[in-house]
Amino acid sequence: MFIISLLTRKGGCAINGNKYYDTSAVVQILGSIFKDSSFLDQKGKYFLTAQDFAPQDFHRVVYGAAADLYSNGARNITVTDIEDYLKDGRPNSWSVYQACGGAKWVASAIDAAHPENFKFYYDRVKKFTLLRNYTNAGMDVTWVYDPDNLIDPKKRQQQLDELDSTPLAKIAEKVEFRISSVRQDSVTVIDKTAVKAGDSIDALLDGLRDRPETGMPFSYGWEEDGYSELMNQVGLGARLGKFFLRSAASGVGKSRSLAADACMLACKHIWQNNQWIDLVKNPENSKRRGVLFISTELNVSELQTLFLSFISGVNEEKILTHEITPEENERIRLAAEELKEAPLYIELLPNFTVSDVENVIIRNHTDPNYGCNYFFYDYLGTSLGILEEVAGRARGVSMREDSILFLLATRLKELAVQYNIFIESATQLNASWKTDMIPDQNLLRGSKAVADRIDLGTILLNVTPEDIANIRRAGYVENEFMGVEPNVKLSVYKNRRGKYVNCYIWMYADKGTCRFIPLGATTWDLEPYEISRLHLDAMAIPDQVGDK
Repeated sequence: MFIISLLTRKGGCAINGNKYYDTSAVVQILGSIFKDSSFLDQKGKYFLTAQDFAPQDFHRVVYGAAADLYSNGARNITVTDIEDYLKDGRPNSWSVYQACGGAKWVASAIDAAHPENFKFYYDRVKKFTLLRNYTNAGMDVTWVYDPDNLIDPKKRQQQLDELDSTPLAKIAEKVEFRISSVRQDSVTVIDKTAVKAGDSIDALLDGLRDRPETGMPFSYGWEEDGYSELMNQVGLGARLGKFFLRSAASGVGKSRSLAADACMLACKHIWQNNQWIDLVKNPENSKRRGVLFISTELNVSELQTLFLSFISGVNEEKILTHEITPEENERIRLAAEELKEAPLYIELLPNFTVSDVENVIIRNHTDPNYGCNYFFYDYLGTSLGILEEVAGRARGVSMREDSILFLLATRLKELAVQYNIFIESATQLNASWKTDMIPDQNLLRGSKAVADRIDLGTILLNVTPEDIANIRRAGYVENEFMGVEPNVKLSVYKNRRGKYVNCYIWMYADKGTCRFIPLGATTWDLEPYEISRLHLDAMAIPDQVGDK
């Protein structure tokens, strides 16, 4: 007891003015680190940062030294290692260390630590960091836990018990829900009574005249001076408030087609037909919309080479091996400059939860530094994080994968509507894609119910030799497909507010440059399918009306 009292006393090493800091838990964390340095592994189960120790300079110094030593290869960290580290050009930190007990404090922390209880104390520290950050942002979270409540110690203990038993993400959700409830009650006006169907109908018609229910143009190839007028007619562009899903088997082109769409919405110029063309009529004065690409598998450099290949028209393999001509090198450099100027951002979520996805979308939409209205999420699936999150919400009751994917898809659609943003995602296919003659939502891996939440559902498939024989027999290649043999086909199985459905868009895919060029359309039974073409100019798309 004397050791704990010594370690937690404030004295000259006081906590810097924040009540949400549990010194006893911090002692256990720091002492355990010296007994088992693997707790510092940022890729492991625990993720500590200097922010967790911010209110106490001495604790922050000790943690920072240990973390830096570990990141540089040290595995058996001792007091001597810490002191040598601090003496080496860190006079301010060394002074703090000496003034607060230094080696004697660390030795006592090691004696007091119980590494077998690390998770409990880690959770306590992280929860206090969360509450501290909310407080620093100007929010009152005493309703979660009020350590200064001396009037009602029983309530204080109840709050602490609940804090200990509630997962970190759940605490954050409770706080965010309270914030969103305030917005709902104070900002969002909801008419609690029914309205007459004819109310404001004239304003709706005038709005659709001035602001048609269309969105930004997609990236599927070009016809003369326009973008893919055929695909834009099918989906009416990337419409705000909508959730599109494009599924495919591995290697067909999910990520590449999503990357192409992202570039199309964010960039001003692209290489096409041996020249740089403008994606907007007045690129110097235009405002491009912010675009965020959320990746669960590809890293930043892998996405960057996809973006560069699409913009420059240079095959990605040539970029990776640097087997390029001087002219191609110049195009790639210009594409790199285009990317530097484009409001195109990347977020990596390798082990995500539903809350992670939601927070990333909301933050990048509401933050004025990003202002993203268009989101590409690659791709819709499960992870260890989401399984743990759902299990926590369900109090340990397991949920099937289809239910989890439906939950995630539901939240994405809700976000699209709530914030009036465009979201496009993708899924893998189940084994039925090889044999099923009807390419619809039944081919989606994990949950066909995901399709219930989307506005446009498509499946990208490789063209088979049997497909080629059938379309040649029907005369499509010579007569309808400009003499070009397609190598992929896009099945449109759902099209909310659109009439083009149960059809194939046949394409030629140059996957090395992420270019997917539509050639023509048929029904699933290869009957002729006429789709009129719609030209969308990127900067002629105003704020849209419709479902918000």
